[in-house]
Amino acid sequence: MDAAAQRKAKLAALRKEFGNGTQSSEPQPPPVEPRAIIKEAEAEVEKFVSEAVNAELAREDVEVDVTNLAPQKPNADLKRGIESKLNKLDRMTQRAIVDLIRKRIRSSGELDTMPANMSGPADDEDD
Repeated sequence: MDAAAQRKAKLAALRKEFGNGTQSSEPQPPPVEPRAIIKEAEAEVEKFVSEAVNAELAREDVEVDVTNLAPQKPNADLKRGIESKLNKLDRMTQRAIVDLIRKRIRSSGELDTMPANMSGPADDEDD
């Protein structure tokens, strides 16, 4: 029991030195009147609003040049979006034209007079 009594004595000494844990060692600030806080806040808001209004009134009205806002080429953004689709369509159109020409030549019987490299199937090098 001797260890328990020593521990109890140490805890009592610590409580005396630092308090029992419920009391703060720092002094509390004096209570502030709520109306005083409201008046201070109103004064700060008034100051802020008056500065903002004065700044807005002092700002010069700058004319905006409409030509600087418009893009240089009106359709530039449209071209960028459909350019790849147009390229694909152009390749398909060229192949269709070549196929039609080949069919016309084959049907007319002039296949013998064509060079050898043109009589084969369509080249798929553009894929």
